[in-house]
Amino acid sequence: MKPERNTNKLAWEEAFDRVDSKDLERVLEQLKHDPGSFLSETMKRELGALAGQDRSVAQFCCNNGRETISALSLGFKHAVGYDIASNMVDFGNAMAEKLGVEARFIQTDMLELETHERYDAGFLTVGSVTWFDDLGLLFKRIAHAIETGGCLVIEDIHPIMNMVAIPGEQNYEKNHPNNLVNDYYRKEPWVEKDGMFYMAKQVYESHPFTSYSYTISDMVNGLIDAGFAIEAIFESSTDRSAQFAHLNDSGIPLTLVVRARRL
Repeated sequence: MKPERNTNKLAWEEAFDRVDSKDLERVLEQLKHDPGSFLSETMKRELGALAGQDRSVAQFCCNNGRETISALSLGFKHAVGYDIASNMVDFGNAMAEKLGVEARFIQTDMLELETHERYDAGFLTVGSVTWFDDLGLLFKRIAHAIETGGCLVIEDIHPIMNMVAIPGEQNYEKNHPNNLVNDYYRKEPWVEKDGMFYMAKQVYESHPFTSYSYTISDMVNGLIDAGFAIEAIFESSTDRSAQFAHLNDSGIPLTLVVRARRL
């Protein structure tokens, strides 16, 4: 494992350790009473079309497992989630046991994923792909886990939003929040050490979080090179990242969804 991915692992585990236990209890209760609510309408539509009583689904970069378990409500027989953070994987497995659902969770570095299992469908949700410096390798690892003819659905922040600063960043302009202030083709990693606020609800000095920018062509070409055929691309002006909600419905593409089929 590369040093920056190891520090990402430590940073995510540290952030999850800081999550309020009441927030985790609410996740469990929400999965009991409204299991599909952690997936966007687009993701429910796309994954739902791939589901079946004898079909399996995998979430790559599954965080605490809530979306993996949500996917079961669409009609899949069983689900598997992969994540780099050991404590999130442990929480996911404990949650699946409490709920009595056919889901399990495995700790792994996605760029080193090796599995003999093959899934009928796979998905990545918002905030996943930016943690990888090599999208091509990521998609190749995922391709080996998808059945021939199976689909991968990716929902993430629209790449153009890498050009827009978020509130709190040095180059953010409150009066002009949609200004394009960053280089779309940036190759230098983003390194942050002030914690993961959306998860821990606090700012703290953390292990470094290292993330990367990518372009639409990086994603599309990476999928094609990994043996996928692009079937559909959807763009939305609704934010799913909790970073750009102030720009909802402002004419800017905030979310990108790609459906690709394994050849």
